[in-house]
Amino acid sequence: MNLQLHRVISDITGTTGLSIIKAIVAGECNPLALAALKDGRIKAEE
Repeated sequence: MNLQLHRVISDITGTTGLSIIKAIVAGECNPLALAALKDGRIKAEE
């Protein structure tokens, strides 16, 4: 899996980053399922 999570999430040790990393380690590779793990407070940088 070629994924650069740090390009999408600035803090990969936060709630969203750790949730996504745990799911990847567990075998999840569906990008929509991984995106659904984001915390509601995450926002795009401007």
